[in-house]
Amino acid sequence: MTNRETPATIGQRILALRRAAGMSQEALAAAVGVSRQALGKWEADQSLPGLDNLLALAEALHTSCDELLTGRPLSQQEAPAPALSAEGMQALLDAREARETRRRRKSLAAGGGVALALAAALLCVGLYAGSRMDDLQNRIDGVNGQVAGMQGTLQAQVDSMTNRVQTMLDEQNSLAAGESHSYSDWESDTRTLLLTARVTAKQSVPGASARLIVTATYPTDTHSAVTLEMTDEGGGVFAVSGRVPTADELTATFQLESLDGTVQNQQLWSDYAPHGQFEPIMELGSGIDGQLIRFETEKGQIRFDGDVGLSLGATEYAWPVEAEMQLEIGGQVVETYPLTEIDKDLADARNPDDEGRAELVHDATITYYWTPQAHPWQEGQSVVITAQMTDSDGSVYERQLTLIS
Repeated sequence: MTNRETPATIGQRILALRRAAGMSQEALAAAVGVSRQALGKWEADQSLPGLDNLLALAEALHTSCDELLTGRPLSQQEAPAPALSAEGMQALLDAREARETRRRRKSLAAGGGVALALAAALLCVGLYAGSRMDDLQNRIDGVNGQVAGMQGTLQAQVDSMTNRVQTMLDEQNSLAAGESHSYSDWESDTRTLLLTARVTAKQSVPGASARLIVTATYPTDTHSAVTLEMTDEGGGVFAVSGRVPTADELTATFQLESLDGTVQNQQLWSDYAPHGQFEPIMELGSGIDGQLIRFETEKGQIRFDGDVGLSLGATEYAWPVEAEMQLEIGGQVVETYPLTEIDKDLADARNPDDEGRAELVHDATITYYWTPQAHPWQEGQSVVITAQMTDSDGSVYERQLTLIS
């Protein structure tokens, strides 16, 4: 039998809890008071929420800080609360330490991290202890005031120093006085976007050539790069239009080469999942919205218990039109589950307008559940569930869930 594992990172847990709550990134970001890009970076484990944001996340997702940080679910006797336990505090410290190590930020970040961790620990101890620690509350309040002042002073010093260093580096290395870029023409079969960009060099260098190097970063922390040669439009203005791969993050670097062979580089931008606005939402898995598919193989049969979920959703530019789930045993399709009226289901997933009409809204999602029937099965045969979806542009997408390899 298969079991759903608890998401391993804080970002994965935020993502799983948001989906379980049926919230889009925009809705949760608005509830917490941050941008969608900031929430996306939390979910991708590219950054960590601060204490205030962590408390707001717990409240918006109707859970506890502990579940966000450690994956420990609430028991039936517990009510959702933002307070942290010692276990949750340790998880937050571990996550911060891991992130800081990856970025190799040493003394400055370490000083600020210690102050933030101390302030968070004192505050959360006060919240968690409640009436059981009344005898310590007065002392904690006094220390909180001291720590708050120390934290503010230290953070101000760190921010000021960081800004001065960054300003010096920017002034020294700046090649571009300005840039503009946009994405269009999504191709699902090649999973590429058309990038159009224009860069104005800080200084006009006669005879210089320029290129844009676009680096794609994938969930497995692997990278690929595309180099786009730019056209000199005169006056230090360079332009380019070319296809780039889709990834969790696209980073663009402007490269200027003088006639004498001198090469200079400047990173211009980083965009998080730019294909998200073009590609319909499609997620297949055991464990979507807490549903699990279990199976057992006995007496030459495979029998299923529970559901496999397929989540489909619309974006601003495309939406699912038709879809189907299939059960394959030993490479042969033995059962199918077609999905019809997806447009209507997505429209009904949102409240109708003032005139009673149901309208399909981008970022609306709906999840379909399926439990396959029992089928003959022999030792060594693979068992795979495949989902196929066709969107409004005629593009076909496929996802697979391997139960037995």
